[in-house]
Amino acid sequence: MSQANKDLARRSFEIGMTGDLAQLDQVYAQDVIYHGPDGELRGLDAVRETIAGYRNALSDMTVTILDQVADGDSVVTRLQPSGTFTGPMGDIQPTGETVTLDLTLSLMHIKGGRIAEEWEVFDRMEMMQKLGAMPAEGAQAPA
Repeated sequence: MSQANKDLARRSFEIGMTGDLAQLDQVYAQDVIYHGPDGELRGLDAVRETIAGYRNALSDMTVTILDQVADGDSVVTRLQPSGTFTGPMGDIQPTGETVTLDLTLSLMHIKGGRIAEEWEVFDRMEMMQKLGAMPAEGAQAPA
């Protein structure tokens, strides 16, 4: 069961990379709960919309799985997302720069062969700096 759950988690990241978001219902429960940096999302449509937003901003997004551990119905994945910032992310306009986040963690709880709940953690400050939305640590603020 642990390998099947790891495969399911990997499949969710693959779908995010390909952008074929119609396939999300094959890996996420309809009533999935997602806990992320922007708060809690409820339902598959909210998750689909969030992934679509990241795909729009980072059009060539890739996800490298660095480590993955499964225990029972839980899967923890350490991953490294990367992409070229080609579309707006909220109020932040694209810079054309490649953005790679150094540390992202995902904890998924699997129920009935689908992801029922997910917690995702990443360094939001690092992301904002790499997107150009705030100065990098130690950089001078514009005068």
